[in-house]
Amino acid sequence: MNKGSVEEAFRNLASTYLTLHKGDDGWSVNTPFEFLATNWILGIDFCEGAVSHLRIGTSDDWIPRPEGAPPDKGGAGPCGSGAS
Repeated sequence: MNKGSVEEAFRNLASTYLTLHKGDDGWSVNTPFEFLATNWILGIDFCEGAVSHLRIGTSDDWIPRPEGAPPDKGGAGPCGSGAS
């Protein structure tokens, strides 16, 4: 999936609760801040314009993975083995 497809899929969600942040090192989808709560973040890494790694972290850190979060998909870095 390329960056344009990811952005289109996010727009199609039409969620007022999630935000998409696009950075040089990857993108993230963030849940809204809640006081005294741990907010989850979906990290999206790209390699040559295509998704290569998906991971769940918190607003505090990527490690350890939040309890109940799905396992990472793809390689461990921007140009990993590709998300499945």
